[in-house]
Amino acid sequence: MVDLTWQLAHEAGCTTSRFRPDKPAPSDDANVVACLRKVDALELLAKQRLLEERGMLMDGIVYGPPFVNEDLPIEDFVMECSARPMICSSTRFEFDMWKTEETDDVGSFLRVSHPEQVREKYFYDMSFKDHRHKYLTQASFTNNVMYSTAFTKKGVNVYLMEFEDFSGGGEIAADELVSLFVTTSPHSSHGNLQIHSSDMPFFIGLHMRNFTADDELVDRFYAKSFINFIHGRKPDKDWLPFDPSKRNYYSVEANIEKGIFPSNKLDYHSEIVDYWLHNMTEFDRSLSREADTQLLSEQVDVTPGFSIFRTALSALLFGLSLALVFFILMAVWATFSPQDPPNHEQVPLVHRKETQINRKQTVIVSSLKRR
Repeated sequence: MVDLTWQLAHEAGCTTSRFRPDKPAPSDDANVVACLRKVDALELLAKQRLLEERGMLMDGIVYGPPFVNEDLPIEDFVMECSARPMICSSTRFEFDMWKTEETDDVGSFLRVSHPEQVREKYFYDMSFKDHRHKYLTQASFTNNVMYSTAFTKKGVNVYLMEFEDFSGGGEIAADELVSLFVTTSPHSSHGNLQIHSSDMPFFIGLHMRNFTADDELVDRFYAKSFINFIHGRKPDKDWLPFDPSKRNYYSVEANIEKGIFPSNKLDYHSEIVDYWLHNMTEFDRSLSREADTQLLSEQVDVTPGFSIFRTALSALLFGLSLALVFFILMAVWATFSPQDPPNHEQVPLVHRKETQINRKQTVIVSSLKRR
């Protein structure tokens, strides 16, 4: 989409080359944007139509710098957005005329954990429906409820609307819708097929065909409602803000002959929204729980193989453990065995010493004579 925008800028004379540089300077992008803002809107639409005729369709939105980090998940981006009033809209059939379901990334808008199983379940469930919306249409309806709910919880008014079928007819099969889109004339009962962007003539005021009385009524509604909203006013006096518990929306439809006019309705595609936000999300979570349970129940064989190094290391550790136990036992034995008292409490030893008697030499005196 960025490359297409650069080519559009080239067609409008705002770049010297139709190819965007690999690493353009921020000033280059700023200069291109400033130039495009000076070009008349109708001229830009004409240049865009020229590119589309060459097979380069403007069918995407740039999700990236400078507005948002490319790695930021879309749900985090929505929750981090500042609170502001918003209008969300859809058409009755949106992308039902596109035959892309076989290649669509089913469930990606919900960031499911098991895309293959979700895809298989989706096609199985849809096989039981005679009339149904295509996947991209269902994703669009569900996203509208998700974003409307998120911004309503931020405390701002969100206005949800849907561009309905003027004819007031019943359901149309997808194949029949494609056929009608290709073959009907603007004046047939299905001249206004409510597909993606089919309300753009009313939105931008570009009348691409002759308007009926019903068309003119809707055209006035678009002009008045969006001008009011841009100026911070309620889009329409009868249009009620979105209530997540009711999923109310404003049905933009007109059939003057049948007395059908724009009005408030309830349960905006609730069957589809509940299918994705409850049925499919619970199915995806159940697969995760089953995988966790199976992982816990599996027994993994962790028996080691024979290794000389491992055996030697085990023997060494065993020897060290025995030595440690020996030292612990020695320490315990030393703790509880009797010990000598401290030096200051010891009694001096008494040494036994033999007594030595020094005797004088005995002199034998002869008996004295009688005097």
